[in-house]
Amino acid sequence: MKDIATFVGQSGKVMAVIYEGAGFWKVNYGESDNPHSFSKVFTTEEEATQFASEFTSKGSKPTLLSE
Repeated sequence: MKDIATFVGQSGKVMAVIYEGAGFWKVNYGESDNPHSFSKVFTTEEEATQFASEFTSKGSKPTLLSE
């Protein structure tokens, strides 16, 4: 399987990695120290990308940068 995208969220605390297989996309996700804790399989790249994006942005709050 080929690694096609990595999503990092919550200031580096969570991570999701999308892999492309033969006709499917697998997302390994979890905390950054063990991002392969859980996995889900999807039939389209869009579904996998949406899941990874939602997983890494869940609970995140915008942070204002000081000028």
